[in-house]
Amino acid sequence: MEKKKIDHLLFLLSDPDPEVTPFILKELEKLDADALPLLEDALFQFPDSSDQLQNIIRNIKNRSVFQRIEHWLNKPNDLMEILFLICQLDYPKLSFDELKKEVDRLIREIWLEMNDNLTALEKVSLINHILFQKHQFKVMGWISRTTDSYMLNFLLKKKVGSGLLITILYLYIAKELKLEIFGIGVPEYNLLAFYDKTGIYEKIDPNRSPILFFINPSHEGSVTGRQEIEFLLSEKGYRPQSNYFEPVTEQYYLKKLITELKYCYELDQNSIKADSLGRLLQLFK
Repeated sequence: MEKKKIDHLLFLLSDPDPEVTPFILKELEKLDADALPLLEDALFQFPDSSDQLQNIIRNIKNRSVFQRIEHWLNKPNDLMEILFLICQLDYPKLSFDELKKEVDRLIREIWLEMNDNLTALEKVSLINHILFQKHQFKVMGWISRTTDSYMLNFLLKKKVGSGLLITILYLYIAKELKLEIFGIGVPEYNLLAFYDKTGIYEKIDPNRSPILFFINPSHEGSVTGRQEIEFLLSEKGYRPQSNYFEPVTEQYYLKKLITELKYCYELDQNSIKADSLGRLLQLFK
């Protein structure tokens, strides 16, 4: 929409006719993110309509973020980008560069101490030391969980977040460090698996799983074996299935994250964001 048309709509906000204002607000709501600078300037030009304009600006920003999330889900790219977009739902002024810089700083700390002579277990122990001992990242319990629990900027600042978000951060760090760590689809748990990229064990025993061990970032990166996991699953009534231990895509975790975040918005009675997240969930296969 041309600037003149936007200026005209803004001017009509001051029209005393009560039937005009709802129409103008509806037209302004249709604007896309390109119109935000004009609307933000209008906050000072039309102080009597500032509350209405702020609400419109907020709605346009939210709509824009949801559109970008939808675009990412249709064509997955950088995992950091989608985590940033999710943060923008509650922190619209957040800078992507600042967020990535914080994560890159963590990765660099680990990278400086890592070398090829370390075993897979030693590499995981190093990640665990940096994240959970040095920086003291902790999991926020379900009772006190809020939307902030799923915001990466909050996790990096307060060192506390949902086990799921910590798992996704752990996965991203491992990927950036070129480690053979992948997510797996074990129900009710957010687990990662360290794979044997050399194939040595598979050559010795073709029936052996290529997974060296499992990592539980929700419990400070504790390492466990398949037998222990199968025992925990049996206690919860699950029968062992091979697909539980196969790699899953990043979208698997993102679906879980959006599902849990949607629940938090519902608890906050934020139906607009909850409904929008519900529509995003329909994009997952």
